Amino acid sequence: MTDSVGIYISVPFCKAKCSYCNFASGVFGAGSAGAARMDRYVERVCLEVRGARAAAERMGAVLPRVVDTIFFGGGTPSLLSAGQMRRLF
Repeated sequence: MTDSVGIYISVPFCKAKCSYCNFASGVFGAGSAGAARMDRYVERVCLEVRGARAAAERMGAVLPRVVDTIFFGGGTPSLLSAGQMRRLF
Protein backbone atom coordinates (compact mmCIF):
# COMPACT_ATOMS: atom_id res chain seq x y z
CA MET A 1 0.00 0.00 0.00
CA THR A 2 1.35 3.40 -0.99
CA ASP A 3 0.97 6.34 1.38
CA SER A 4 -0.81 9.22 -0.27
CA VAL A 5 -2.01 12.67 0.66
CA GLY A 6 -5.03 14.78 -0.19
CA ILE A 7 -4.65 18.52 -0.76
CA TYR A 8 -7.24 21.17 0.07
CA ILE A 9 -6.88 24.49 -1.76
CA SER A 10 -9.00 27.34 -0.50
CA VAL A 11 -10.12 29.78 -3.18
CA PRO A 12 -11.36 32.78 -1.17
CA PHE A 13 -13.05 34.66 -4.01
CA CYS A 14 -16.80 35.11 -4.46
CA LYS A 15 -19.17 37.14 -6.62
CA ALA A 16 -21.32 37.71 -3.52
CA LYS A 17 -20.96 36.79 0.13
CA CYS A 18 -23.65 34.35 1.30
CA SER A 19 -25.18 35.19 4.68
CA TYR A 20 -24.53 31.68 6.04
CA CYS A 21 -20.90 31.44 4.86
CA ASN A 22 -18.16 31.28 7.46
CA PHE A 23 -15.26 30.75 5.07
CA ALA A 24 -12.49 33.33 4.97
CA SER A 25 -13.52 34.75 1.63
CA GLY A 26 -14.39 38.06 0.09
CA VAL A 27 -16.23 39.61 -2.80
CA PHE A 28 -13.96 40.58 -5.67
CA GLY A 29 -15.07 42.01 -8.97
CA ALA A 30 -14.30 40.41 -12.28
CA GLY A 31 -12.46 43.53 -13.45
CA SER A 32 -8.72 43.82 -13.82
CA ALA A 33 -8.12 44.50 -10.09
CA GLY A 34 -10.01 41.34 -9.08
CA ALA A 35 -8.31 39.28 -11.77
CA ALA A 36 -4.89 40.54 -10.68
CA ARG A 37 -5.66 39.69 -7.05
CA MET A 38 -6.71 36.16 -8.03
CA ASP A 39 -3.58 35.76 -10.14
CA ARG A 40 -1.34 36.82 -7.23
CA TYR A 41 -3.17 34.40 -4.96
CA VAL A 42 -2.72 31.50 -7.40
CA GLU A 43 1.01 32.28 -7.68
CA ARG A 44 1.31 32.31 -3.88
CA VAL A 45 -0.49 28.95 -3.58
CA CYS A 46 1.86 27.51 -6.22
CA LEU A 47 4.86 28.74 -4.21
CA GLU A 48 3.43 27.14 -1.05
CA VAL A 49 2.91 23.81 -2.82
CA ARG A 50 6.45 23.85 -4.26
CA GLY A 51 7.90 24.54 -0.80
CA ALA A 52 5.73 22.07 1.16
CA ARG A 53 8.23 19.21 1.19
CA ALA A 54 11.06 21.41 2.48
CA ALA A 55 8.76 22.97 5.10
CA ALA A 56 7.71 19.51 6.30
CA GLU A 57 11.33 18.37 6.51
CA ARG A 58 12.22 21.42 8.63
CA MET A 59 9.54 20.27 11.09
CA GLY A 60 10.78 16.67 11.05
CA ALA A 61 7.82 15.41 9.04
CA VAL A 62 7.74 13.41 5.82
CA LEU A 63 5.12 14.03 3.15
CA PRO A 64 3.91 11.15 0.98
CA ARG A 65 5.07 11.47 -2.61
CA VAL A 66 1.66 10.61 -4.08
CA VAL A 67 -1.27 13.04 -4.19
CA ASP A 68 -4.50 11.11 -4.67
CA THR A 69 -7.06 13.89 -4.22
CA ILE A 70 -7.22 17.66 -4.68
CA PHE A 71 -10.16 19.51 -3.13
CA PHE A 72 -11.07 23.11 -4.03
CA GLY A 73 -13.33 25.20 -1.82
CA GLY A 74 -13.58 28.10 0.58
CA GLY A 75 -15.28 30.47 -1.83
CA THR A 76 -16.16 30.04 -5.48
CA PRO A 77 -13.32 28.11 -7.18
CA SER A 78 -15.09 28.37 -10.54
CA LEU A 79 -14.18 32.08 -10.59
CA LEU A 80 -10.60 31.07 -11.41
CA SER A 81 -9.73 31.02 -15.08
CA ALA A 82 -8.79 27.80 -16.88
CA GLY A 83 -5.18 29.02 -16.97
CA GLN A 84 -5.14 29.61 -13.22
CA MET A 85 -6.54 26.13 -12.60
CA ARG A 86 -3.85 24.62 -14.87
CA ARG A 87 -1.16 26.44 -12.86
CA LEU A 88 -2.55 25.03 -9.63
CA PHE A 89 -2.53 21.49 -10.99
